[in-house]
Amino acid sequence: MIFDEIDWPCTVNRLYRDTHLCARDSISGAITWFFQHEENGIVLEDDCVPVPSFFTFCQELLYRYALDQRVAMISGDNFQFGRQRGDASYYFSRYCHIWGWATWRDRWLGSYDPDMRHWPKYRTQVLATIRNPIERFYWSQIFSLMYRRRIDTWDYQWLFASWLNGRVAIVPGVNLVTNIGFGKSAHHTRTASRAANMSTNEMTFPLTHPDAVLPDHEADRYTFLHSYLPTPAYVLKKLGIYS
Repeated sequence: MIFDEIDWPCTVNRLYRDTHLCARDSISGAITWFFQHEENGIVLEDDCVPVPSFFTFCQELLYRYALDQRVAMISGDNFQFGRQRGDASYYFSRYCHIWGWATWRDRWLGSYDPDMRHWPKYRTQVLATIRNPIERFYWSQIFSLMYRRRIDTWDYQWLFASWLNGRVAIVPGVNLVTNIGFGKSAHHTRTASRAANMSTNEMTFPLTHPDAVLPDHEADRYTFLHSYLPTPAYVLKKLGIYS
């Protein structure tokens, strides 16, 4: 195992499962176990490959925003496909990209719920924060399916927890992590995608920080159209449904 090759002074904790678990319970349970041991940290799944500067990027921002409850997490993913958002080294987003990311114990243990038990009570409140009606309808359907346990995943619950608490995520100005796990044997990423095996770049230091902790709505609009919405964006634009 790769963990057996660690040659620097540290303590390695391992979690072994006695029974097979679904993706929802396996991954979220492992993250919960991790934050029961650590105040903050980085989460990497086995098919996500980071560049070295990803770790420095996370380390610096974990320290900078440790006490800022407006920030849910730090992502290593950038799905803007070459579009520059602002002049800083990163921007803030409503979306939580989890192909290599970091957060704090109080953010995860304090708000994450795999069952989304708060969805019925706070549905209207959460949906009211979404500007566009198509986007609002889309997430209403997704969160309802999650609440009814119709999708076996863990990350939509994390997004819901972030929105419920009015938080944003940090997105790097360049892509720092690539997902090499696309293919027929994958649990979710089975079909061809523009996001598969994305190219990466190293982050430049020292970091330039944004002036305010506010989401970039244009970047989020692009993310929704090109990373979440099942129907191709150009079709919706042709129909005049999404301008």
